[in-house]
Amino acid sequence: MDYTGCGNTLRCNNPMVMRFILDCLIYWVVELHVDGFRFDLASILTRGESGVNLSQPPIVYGITLLEPLVETKMIAEAWDLGQYQVGEFPGFRWSEWNGRYRDTVRRFVKGDAGLTGELARRLGGSADMYQWQHRMPCNSINFVTCHDGFTLNDLVSYNSKHNEANGENNRDGAD
Repeated sequence: MDYTGCGNTLRCNNPMVMRFILDCLIYWVVELHVDGFRFDLASILTRGESGVNLSQPPIVYGITLLEPLVETKMIAEAWDLGQYQVGEFPGFRWSEWNGRYRDTVRRFVKGDAGLTGELARRLGGSADMYQWQHRMPCNSINFVTCHDGFTLNDLVSYNSKHNEANGENNRDGAD
């Protein structure tokens, strides 16, 4: 199944795949001294064999609890094509890209009205999204733009992205 929009999705909670992922992460941390990882479309890590969302996905908790990775920063892009898990991504020590922060700041910079309260919530750590799970503002990775189609230049120059030249016909990333 394609839960990423990028092709087939790896079954991360399959025991053999999980072992391979954990072994790779341990190698990169121990041998190469990598101090953190960002997992693109990380919600696929929460899917079971048939694609359903698992409340306690083994791979997420394996990464969370594995001794060599305890001091390693783990950042989730907590969504995929069918799930938006920002503020709800399992595993107590994961940080998450805060898409609501991104969208609110973009709308504010664009000049949309009525955003003062929403912007204050986002700048104040998005407690409405994280506090109910006893998480802290450090679990929110606040960003305005990234690699997905809508560049910083687009943000300050246009009302919509202008990536016609990249071969994706301006379909990549969020507007």
